[in-house]
Amino acid sequence: MSTKLRTLLQTCLIAAASLTASHALADGIPGEQSEADRVQVHCVGALPQAYTVVLDGFTGREMMVIEEHLAAFRCFDHMHPLQVTYRHAEYWYESQTDPMGLYQSTRSMLRAMHLTGNVQFTGSVMRIVNYGAHVEESDTK
Repeated sequence: MSTKLRTLLQTCLIAAASLTASHALADGIPGEQSEADRVQVHCVGALPQAYTVVLDGFTGREMMVIEEHLAAFRCFDHMHPLQVTYRHAEYWYESQTDPMGLYQSTRSMLRAMHLTGNVQFTGSVMRIVNYGAHVEESDTK
């Protein structure tokens, strides 16, 4: 498959995932939800898809925990930091997960960390923004 065709296909998949994104839980995140409440994440093929993951508004400790979660997601291939500052980080992230699976896993990660935030996709860039408030245990159900 040519690079241009692959890029076009990835862009279409990301756009479709952005339109149909939900707050469902995904496999790959330990938690207290029952197996019936989880959405199955499927690996999309042998070639990993490349994403830029941007973290905004998180503490250094929260960013370290997020890195661990990102590496634990199903179908993860590899990642490396592009830029890391006090409250901002950018990573090159490769996974065989489709954009919707990555979105769902990331939403589940925020809930597991008891953080309020937003997950946005633009092209192959996933931006995770922390709103700064920790969610109480009773608020996550």
